[in-house]
Amino acid sequence: MSVSIDKKCSLWWRTVCIMLFFLVFSPSDIISGEEDRVLVLGFRSSMLSDLEDRILRETIMRELVERGHEIISVMEMEGFFSEYPKHIRKIGEADLDMLCKKLGARYAVSGSIARNGRRSVVSVIIYGRERNLIHRRRISLNSGKFHEFCYSLAGEIGSIIDEIMVP
Repeated sequence: MSVSIDKKCSLWWRTVCIMLFFLVFSPSDIISGEEDRVLVLGFRSSMLSDLEDRILRETIMRELVERGHEIISVMEMEGFFSEYPKHIRKIGEADLDMLCKKLGARYAVSGSIARNGRRSVVSVIIYGRERNLIHRRRISLNSGKFHEFCYSLAGEIGSIIDEIMVP
């Protein structure tokens, strides 16, 4: 009878160890690693307040997650930028490589937004650390309602990143 209890106990411990392994290391971390993550930085613009810029960044992050991309979380970025001398909306191209390395990102997204009549012209910069390349795109969108602008821009940026990340 003690033999069967030992087997049950052994099976139980194996199950617990496997569960703990997957709690500590999520399957996405095991498969893709942190190198596939995308860092979404701010957009230079006098049109947006800091709050609106944050809403825009979070909308872009949500779009990327829905498309299956891993992102640098808002909490991770806030922890880093609380000690970083530059504001998240004023990051230059020269800083992108260092930020990607420090935060474990493969790509970084930033840019600027300007108004041109009733349209907003967004200059998007996507930095790819793997090849040290900067991809620039200009996107022209209706300036209408802010939430519609955010969703439209997030969709455009998501499509660009999907295009760039194809191996």
